[in-house]
Parts: sequence; C-alpha cells; structure tokens
Amino acid sequence: MPLCSQLNVCRELRLTEIMQDPDLCTSMLQYRLHNERKDSTRFQKSRPQTFETLRQLVDRGVDVKLDIPLSLWDSPSVEISMLKEKCEQLVVEYESLIEEWFFDHHDETSIVDYLCRQRLLKNMPLACLDEPMLVESSQEGSRGVSSVPSHEPSSEDGAGSKEQAEYSNARPLTEL
Repeated sequence: MPLCSQLNVCRELRLTEIMQDPDLCTSMLQYRLHNERKDSTRFQKSRPQTFETLRQLVDRGVDVKLDIPLSLWDSPSVEISMLKEKCEQLVVEYESLIEEWFFDHHDETSIVDYLCRQRLLKNMPLACLDEPMLVESSQEGSRGVSSVPSHEPSSEDGAGSKEQAEYSNARPLTEL
C-alpha cells in the first residue's frame, strides 16, 4: 500500500475515532452555568461564584438552606444538559461538513471559520465567535480554576484588577 494511501487511512481512522468518541459531547457536562453573566462566558468549567461562596460557608460549618440538596450543587443544570444534546445533534447533522473540513481544509482554516462563519452562521451575527474565552488555569488555593472576572469595571480603587488582567489575556474562540 503506498504511503499516501496509508496516511489517508490513518487520517480517516483518526476522524472516525474523534467523531465516535463518547467524550466528545459528554465533556460539555463539565461546564457550569454562570447566571450572573450574559455573554458566552456564562458557560465555564469553574463553579459559579455564588455556589463557590456557599460551598465555602458549608465547609466552615454554616447550615446553608437552599431549594436544591447539597448533593446536586455540582450536577449539570438543564441548560448544560441541553448543550451536550445540541453538540450531539450538530455532530450528526453536520458530519459531512466536518469530514470535508478535516480532509480538505483543516490546514488553511479553523473549524470555527469553516463551519460557523462560512456556513452555519453565514447570515447571522458573529460577534459571539470573537468574544474572549477565559482559559481556566490551576492556581494555588483556587481548586484548579482561575478566578472568574467580572465584565463590569469595579468602582473600588484597584479591586478587580487581577480579574481584569486575566480577562484582558483571554483569547478569542478562533485562536483556541
């Protein structure tokens, strides 16, 4: 078998492996909904600040009463479960476009540009694709996630500057 054919078989196997990976869309369940935000940063892997504060209170022995049991605090919300479901639908519905990009265009354009900008969202607002996405990093004392920046400038002197710096270092989705 010629080397070129072997490479194509390997690439096809790799794509099949990726598309059939049960974790491809299941990984969406790792995200949490941050209701206090209105842009695409509403979906982050870090625990929402409200729940983080409540968790700290519980860890200190404070009796916190909510409508949902403590055991469900870290469970995916309905919106997050819908993200996973939508991901699965998109993979099935646009499988041929994804394959076309993978085999013919991945060296020249990103999947976001090829699939979203040029095809699926062609006549729709695209600003969400350019919103900076925070890259969560492990920091000592923060349980493996960076602090979540506010999108509004702080009125206090110097407050929020670390968070603003982290947000300013965020990259657009197309660069990830």
